[in-house]
Amino acid sequence: MKLIKEFMTFTNLKGQMKSLLLFIFVFSFLYCSAYTILDRMIYYIPYAFAFYLILYIFVILFGYIHMIVIHQFLKRKRGNEVTDIKSCRGTMMLVQSCFFLIMSIGSLLSYFFMINSSLSFLQYPLTIILVLLVMLYIPWQLFAVFEVLDGNKNPICILKSALLKIKKHYQSVFYSFLFIALIGIVYRGILDAVFDVPMQFIPASAVMDVMLKSNPFLMMFEFFGNIMDSLNLVFLVVISFVYGIIMSIVLCFYYMFMICVYDEDISI
Repeated sequence: MKLIKEFMTFTNLKGQMKSLLLFIFVFSFLYCSAYTILDRMIYYIPYAFAFYLILYIFVILFGYIHMIVIHQFLKRKRGNEVTDIKSCRGTMMLVQSCFFLIMSIGSLLSYFFMINSSLSFLQYPLTIILVLLVMLYIPWQLFAVFEVLDGNKNPICILKSALLKIKKHYQSVFYSFLFIALIGIVYRGILDAVFDVPMQFIPASAVMDVMLKSNPFLMMFEFFGNIMDSLNLVFLVVISFVYGIIMSIVLCFYYMFMICVYDEDISI
C-alpha cells in the first residue's frame, strides 16, 4: 500500500485519479458505442476491400482519440512538457496505419495459408509471429504514442524506437502486461465456467481482435445488445460492467507505469 501511495505521488496520480478515470470511461463508452454500431453494419458489406477500408478508418479515428487520452496521462506525469497534440495528428494516423497493415496482413495471410494446402507449412512460423504480435501490440502501440507525443515524426523510426524500448525494458513490459492479461483471462474464465461463454484463442482472428476489441467495456455492450433475447444476459452485463471498472482502474496505473518505464524512471 505504501508503494502504491509513493507511486501515485511520484506520477501525480494522487488527486487526479477521478479525472483520468473519467477520460478512460468516456473514451471506452464512445468506442464501444461506435464499435457496436459498426459490428452490426459491417457484415452486410459484400466486398472485402470495403470491409477493411471501413475497419481502417475506424482504427485510425480511435487511434487518434486514444492518443488524446494518453496525452492527459503524460501531462499529469510530466506537467506541461508535452508536444502540442494538434501537431501530432498526421504522424499518429501514419503510425496507426502501419499497425493496421501489420495486423491485417498477418491475419489475411494466416487465413490464406489455412485454405491453401500447398502453403499450409507456412502456417506454423506465421502462428508464432501472430502470437508475438498479440502480446506486443498493446505495449508497442503505447510506446509508439509516447514517441509521437514527444514530437517524433517518422512513423518507421517511431515503430523501431518503440520496439527498442520494449527490448530494453522487456521485464517491466512483460510483467505489467502479464498482470493486465491475467485479469482478462480470469474474467473470461468466469464467463466460460459459470455462464458457458467459451474462451477461444485463434491467432488469425486474435491479431485483429487485440487491435479492435481491447476495451474494458466492450463485452458489456455486446451482452447488453442481445439482452432482449435472454434475461440471463443481465448477469453477464453486470459482471462485465464490474470487470470494466476494475480494468479501467488498473489501466490508470498501467499507463502511468509505462510512462515511467518510457521515461527511464523505472527499471526491473
